[in-house]
Amino acid sequence: MHRSSGSRIKDENSGESACHREKSGGTFKELIPLLAGQRVREARETGKVDYAPLMVGQSIGFIRDIPSCKELIERMAKEDKEHLACVNKMIPAA
Repeated sequence: MHRSSGSRIKDENSGESACHREKSGGTFKELIPLLAGQRVREARETGKVDYAPLMVGQSIGFIRDIPSCKELIERMAKEDKEHLACVNKMIPAA
């Protein structure tokens, strides 16, 4: 059995829902949208993350906050300056 190294954001329409529909007499035609990726594509395009299971990378575990774009850019610029200062200390003056 192949296992993906990605993580999944659980949703109400994931495989658990497909199993429930199958057990309650759902037809193959009804299961196709749940399993074929159609809903995943729609969820990704519309941003409705509860509509389908979405794959996310392992780095999602590093997310600690959701800053505004302005805050993110300012934070990145500050960290960039800090890293450059650190690197400049490592390079001997010519």
